Amino acid sequence: MTNASELQRLIESGRTAEAIELCEHYRHEVGIGSYYTFWLHRLQRPRGQTIPGMGIAAREELLPQGRNVAHADWDDLNACFAANAYRVSDPHPAGADPSAQRAALLAALPFKSEIYLPTAKIPQREQVSGLQRVAALIQPDNLEASRLRFEALRAEVQRRGCRRVFVIGNGPSLKMTDLSLLRDEITIGFNGIFLHESFTPTIYVVEDHLVAEDRQSEIHAYRCPVKIFPSYLGYCIEPQHNTIFLNHRSRISYPVDTDFSADAGRITYTGGTVTYTGLQIAASLGVEEIVLIGVDASYRVANVERSDSYGTGVLTSTHDDTNHFDPRYFGKGYRWHDPNVHTMLQAYRKARDYARFKHLKIVNATVGGQLEVFKRVDFYGLFPREKVFPRVAIVDFTSIRRLSATGVIKRNLLEGWPKDALLHISADDVSRVAASQTIPNDLYAKDADARSIWPAFRALVEFDPQLLYLRPTIDRPTLTVLQLVAAVLLDKPWVVHYMDDWLEKARGACDPDLARAYAVLMAFLFSGASRVFAISAKMQKHLVDHHGLDAARVDVVHNFVPERLGERPVRHNRGPRRVVRYFGGMERDMGLATLLAFARQIDEINRTDASLQVGLEIYTSKHSIEKN
Repeated sequence: MTNASELQRLIESGRTAEAIELCEHYRHEVGIGSYYTFWLHRLQRPRGQTIPGMGIAAREELLPQGRNVAHADWDDLNACFAANAYRVSDPHPAGADPSAQRAALLAALPFKSEIYLPTAKIPQREQVSGLQRVAALIQPDNLEASRLRFEALRAEVQRRGCRRVFVIGNGPSLKMTDLSLLRDEITIGFNGIFLHESFTPTIYVVEDHLVAEDRQSEIHAYRCPVKIFPSYLGYCIEPQHNTIFLNHRSRISYPVDTDFSADAGRITYTGGTVTYTGLQIAASLGVEEIVLIGVDASYRVANVERSDSYGTGVLTSTHDDTNHFDPRYFGKGYRWHDPNVHTMLQAYRKARDYARFKHLKIVNATVGGQLEVFKRVDFYGLFPREKVFPRVAIVDFTSIRRLSATGVIKRNLLEGWPKDALLHISADDVSRVAASQTIPNDLYAKDADARSIWPAFRALVEFDPQLLYLRPTIDRPTLTVLQLVAAVLLDKPWVVHYMDDWLEKARGACDPDLARAYAVLMAFLFSGASRVFAISAKMQKHLVDHHGLDAARVDVVHNFVPERLGERPVRHNRGPRRVVRYFGGMERDMGLATLLAFARQIDEINRTDASLQVGLEIYTSKHSIEKN
């Protein structure tokens, strides 16, 4: 009997002391030590909770997911900010004629353009008190406080040894960018970045008065290490413990040129986009490299009401926003300025030229987009390979190599993933669980018992996945047990892919006790999953309504064929002009009846309309072909 089999026998018979002794003996052996170290840790740890209705120890907690910034890490910086507080007394109440008081304040301020001043949305008495705060913020003592606060921020960045800063635009490409990779980076985000569900920047910046007025409460409530605003927004943005007010001015070289500052504690300049302000802040932090992401540099102005009340285009959205990563960004009822891409590009070129002169590296890692001013780099190439491609264990009875609906979905989800970062635990045969990477069974011991889940579990332990992809099903009870064991014992985050409502099938096809056991098992897997994948919006709603899942944790992942496959060429003039392709199985409880109805409909189209000939191609398994 192999050592692993002996350990299995000792654990199953409850002889824990002997199992610990065996693990101690083998845990330093090359090649197998991690397996015995794993079990030594498990056997010595206190028992955890139990799954209701099952006698299996459950893991105590999921690995923390959270947002990318821990606020407590910046306590020292907050202490520096507190030592350089802004001196802004309570504004004097407006007099009998607030319009005259407002006019007097405006005459004394350096901000003359309406683009820097309160709009009619702000009541006039509030404008007066707000402008009094702006007047205070540009006094010498507060300008010095801003300088000292920024120097403290710069010192903190240097103390942490940060050599690069990510400047994050809010374009649609952000939806295709994995921001979790920025967890340990210094990042600068803007405006509606607070709508992102899983990312918080290190530094948050707003410079547009429309955004500040429309999102005032959200900006004040947003929690992040540092907030930076131009002093002219002091009329609606009040100082907080982590705020820096910039001495942000109109470009002095207008209209011939744009001005760039790498001394943001003293002065910065406008450039037609808040991202330009972010570039100046980044350059002032003393880093060697600035990386742009989410800067698509393209806009589609539609579904808006336009106003030119103060000399520049003000747009009010009448529908969802299509220009940013979230449809709520400038959604219905929100105001934004008519984008001037030419001005933005002029500013970006100024930043590029400054960087070349100062040997500062600025690169564009945006996924797609139309910004070509800066050198393009691959976003994912900026990080260690193991961070971009964490080790994933796929525990699903069909492997990623199978030409089946589930196989194709996994292939598309994990396209480009290195093979050595994937482990497949599959069960094409009902009675056999196989573990493999690039070839079948390449992680099995030579004398492994093919009817046991233990060799596959040992492969999981040795592989040490960072994430589990679990697809339980009624048809593979042995594999389902392994999925539960892996979720309970490995202490790794997991996702569950629920492609059909097999629990409902179990209630009608299984013994009632077994059906209840399946329900309890899935309740545990659903509740602990980092994400749950559903095959359709209807399935997503079902999981929320009937299983109590949080809709934010349920993603719809459809069967699909990549668009890049394109149209297959027509072989001859009399062949079908259009081709419909079906990928998947043809089981009676899945889609056979629908596929037959669809085929009949295509026959009817071809019979009645000679000009519109449609072909149907079916890609399925040999088993489905023989059976049907």
